Amino acid sequence: MKRRRKKITAGIAAAAAAVALVSIVSGGETAHAKTHRPARVRVTYAKSQKAGRVTVKWKKVKGASKYNIRYAYNKKFKQAGSRTVPAGKTKITLKAKSGKTIYLRVRAMKKHTAGKYSQTVRVKVKKSASAPALKKDGLYHTPALKYGYRVYTGITPKLYSGYDTAIYIKTNSPDGTFQIDFYDKNGKKLTVSSSVDSYSDVNRGSLEEPYWTGSYHKVSGGYLAVQTLYDTGKNGIKVYPTGPVTVKIKEMIKNKDGSRNYYNYTKEMKVGTIRLEDTAALKKAWLKNILKKSGADQKTNGADKMEVICDYLKSHVKYSRCFKNKDRNGAINYIYTIGDRTTPSFVQMSYNSYTSPYELEYIGSQIGYPVRSMYGDYQNGTPDWYMYHYYAVHESDRKMFEFCPYSDSGLISDKELTEKEALNLIPQINVKKLKPV
Repeated sequence: MKRRRKKITAGIAAAAAAVALVSIVSGGETAHAKTHRPARVRVTYAKSQKAGRVTVKWKKVKGASKYNIRYAYNKKFKQAGSRTVPAGKTKITLKAKSGKTIYLRVRAMKKHTAGKYSQTVRVKVKKSASAPALKKDGLYHTPALKYGYRVYTGITPKLYSGYDTAIYIKTNSPDGTFQIDFYDKNGKKLTVSSSVDSYSDVNRGSLEEPYWTGSYHKVSGGYLAVQTLYDTGKNGIKVYPTGPVTVKIKEMIKNKDGSRNYYNYTKEMKVGTIRLEDTAALKKAWLKNILKKSGADQKTNGADKMEVICDYLKSHVKYSRCFKNKDRNGAINYIYTIGDRTTPSFVQMSYNSYTSPYELEYIGSQIGYPVRSMYGDYQNGTPDWYMYHYYAVHESDRKMFEFCPYSDSGLISDKELTEKEALNLIPQINVKKLKPV
């Protein structure tokens, strides 16, 4: 019995050994294949022959199924980019930042197994012949343009989508024969609507004159540009960009006789990036805060909500600057700076009898109690106009609301002034205090 048990045990052991041997013979090669790393890649070429482009070549690795290329603008490969090409390719051309030094390395891949990276190669990316260069005069220059340019902001603390955008262009161009183009974050060219207006912190002399005579207004050392930027969406609806907007400048190529040719321009030069705040989102957040602080969020009736909102705004907003005009028999005249025109009223918390009823229209649309401005209901200057133009009315119940009547509460002086005296109380824009982008 013992002898038979030994034979059975020996048989089992032999069978196990045989299975192990089969496993080693049949599976050993597969296991070896899974862990075998492809050979290290040898880079044979790495140069930048064209502006903003880098080409890398390497020796083919036997058994490789693809190649992985890593690149970065630092030796430690922080925030590195990566590209993969099939085994049949041993060359790649990458886009790179003009004028920067880029670091690259390549490795071979065999299915899911990676070989060692090649030696790291360093390449200085070729600059574009037209790439702007900041010169000693503090302006950007490029061979394609005759003059230098630089864009400044700071006329207002922020720039807002859907509103006029005020920038200062410092330049040595004597006649303003240049054009500014704007591109959204996706690279799409935006439509520009130029403002023709008079600003009391730019012009002296009168409230109405001189108006801006074109897209840009000549000031010390350059030009001011006040423009609204937008794209045209479906059904012709204007879409206002938010976030970064790229600014480019090109010059007009004049005719042989020196006359202006509005259809012939040089190549564009990028001069900086501005940022537009999301006005719609900011306004929604503003109203949410007003509803809470006024207690309107505790009301259920639309008219009651509007009443408490108006009461709150009456005690928290300021009037647009104005004065009693001695030249016009004491009539009230408003004074506007570029900052006043390019900053939303809800941001400034500054209103007048024209802007306030339209603000109530917006508030009504958001709280489900629509009202309409009455500003245009009566002829300007008539007794009815003076009495009702600053109201907003709810059409169904004919209830009227206001928080900023026609008033001289925004007086810049306690005296009756001439237009010139009033304008001289507003300091001119100091372009030296603006910030380059």
